[in-house]
Amino acid sequence: MALDLKQFFPDADDATVADANDILRPYTELVPIRIEGARVFLPNNNSLWRGMQFWGLMTGEITIDFSLYCIAGTCKNCKSRIRRAGSEDRISVLACYHGRAGD
Repeated sequence: MALDLKQFFPDADDATVADANDILRPYTELVPIRIEGARVFLPNNNSLWRGMQFWGLMTGEITIDFSLYCIAGTCKNCKSRIRRAGSEDRISVLACYHGRAGD
């Protein structure tokens, strides 16, 4: 069961919440991560790409295009570098395919 997003985003209207839940796989929590130093919360069980789209919808702080990418790992346009908590090493990942928030 999805979380009640209105608890986390009280200013979000019902249409925005519905749009966010439409693009997401089922999730049970919002996981904190850092993007360029800013703390954001992404739904677990979703790719980083979907999570960033979600955050952008809910807050307007990130703009992620919904149409220029394959969302299946074939175009490689979303290649990103991440560093997991507790590690100094950065690794390359495809944000649409790898790195479910919470993993």
